[in-house]
Amino acid sequence: MISEVRIALFVDAENLANWIKTDRLGELLIELSKSGSVDVRKAYANWAHTSMAGHQGSLNGHGFELIQTFHPVSGKNSADMQIAVDVIEFAIRDEVHTVALASGDADFSPVFRRLRELGKQVIGIGPQSPLSDSVKSSCSQFVYTDTVAKTNGVAKTNGAAKSTEPKRVIGSTAYTQAVRLVERLLLEADGSRSFGDLKQVILKTNPAFNEQRFGFKNFSTFIDSLDSIRVSRVNTALVANLKRKRRLELESVMEAPEEFTTTLTLAGYERALRRGNWTYASLEVLEKCVRGLVLLDVLPQSEIAQALVDLYRGDVPLADAKIVVNLLMKSDLFISVGKNSSNQHLWKLEFLPEAEILWRVDCAMIARLLSLQAFDPENFDFEQLSPLLYSQESRDRFEELLAEARERHHRRIAVGV
Repeated sequence: MISEVRIALFVDAENLANWIKTDRLGELLIELSKSGSVDVRKAYANWAHTSMAGHQGSLNGHGFELIQTFHPVSGKNSADMQIAVDVIEFAIRDEVHTVALASGDADFSPVFRRLRELGKQVIGIGPQSPLSDSVKSSCSQFVYTDTVAKTNGVAKTNGAAKSTEPKRVIGSTAYTQAVRLVERLLLEADGSRSFGDLKQVILKTNPAFNEQRFGFKNFSTFIDSLDSIRVSRVNTALVANLKRKRRLELESVMEAPEEFTTTLTLAGYERALRRGNWTYASLEVLEKCVRGLVLLDVLPQSEIAQALVDLYRGDVPLADAKIVVNLLMKSDLFISVGKNSSNQHLWKLEFLPEAEILWRVDCAMIARLLSLQAFDPENFDFEQLSPLLYSQESRDRFEELLAEARERHHRRIAVGV
């Protein structure tokens, strides 16, 4: 039996007092419960202060433990420090998969980065602002408190209950960009991705993505509404497939003769990687496949992806498994351990810490960019390239990563690869 994902939710109640007052916290709990069980619920504030006393009943009703904080220095929110300490200690000692932290404070960016280093999925929650925009790149997912809307389908008008449907905003620039992102990610994966993997890859590229901003109840309804996408089912997984006509249209644009862009933007890097035949899998799928590969016996390359699918009993789609195997092969993370009776090379994943594997994949990706001669090797833009990196360590030690990627690139030139 597969255990349910455990989620720990920490709330900086003083920074989000007005949001709590309107009971939006209950709606957030409903959303988080779709991803797992919110077993840990802690809210931090100086509860003796008159401005916070009125919120205690609501929080108690939602099952929160109220943690008392104090303000020895006027104007300072001491809850920040206590939350940071508690979150890290809890993540280290407790078996939780996801940590959600609700605050309007950008000071938590180092905490989010540390949680990702510890292997946790990180959900940041806060109002849309320049502060939240600076935080979201450190999260696995960012949820704007402004867009956690009521989803029970009932609104009150003049005392009467009236059924409503969310208004869909499908003409906006943000919506168009979201659709183009979905289509591009499917094209990169040879036309198909499971819903789970597709959502993870979208959030990797844009942590603030939320289909509810466009009026869709959930991710499935958003994907199902797109004319360019056909939905199918493989075993128990829903799969998004780029329709043939749209795929041909996108491929014709990609194949149009033009020089590589040298513009230091995320789109420029992504375009160069596509032309360099560099595919991308979500962090969750990559990590899951890496853990499975450790358990597999030596195999010919052509059989490794199917072996992963069999190991996980269909929970990892074959298309995703092929992407990961291809990615790890290109990163020189498989070791040849001889040949079988059919004279096929047998491969085994190199036994390394998971963090080192992610680092090596990031290094190989940058080396691939260098091999394309599409960019000035001395002028990589960290902010633009950062969403494409798997490892938080790669972000923290970016200059060191660049140096290693350049060395890898020069070695491959020297041996004629």
